[in-house]
Amino acid sequence: MKRTRRKRVTLETERVVVISRHTGLRGWCRECSAEIELVGLEEAAAISGLSQMTIFHHVESHQLHFIETLDGALLICLSSLMQKLKRE
Repeated sequence: MKRTRRKRVTLETERVVVISRHTGLRGWCRECSAEIELVGLEEAAAISGLSQMTIFHHVESHQLHFIETLDGALLICLSSLMQKLKRE
């Protein structure tokens, strides 16, 4: 009779997010009624761990505050993104 051994391996992970402030992008958020830090779509996805498509969906459904620049770039209110993450 063969004897089977089992091992249980548990991995703990921790996520560290570094927000680089080298751009210093700030702007006025109408919904927050305050001057806030703005991040691009790619940076918002990196900060939140969500896909860019999910971030864009939250913007379209007005769950995140945003500003669109004259050249069409999407800038997301970091304050609303952080509040969204806390709620989830």
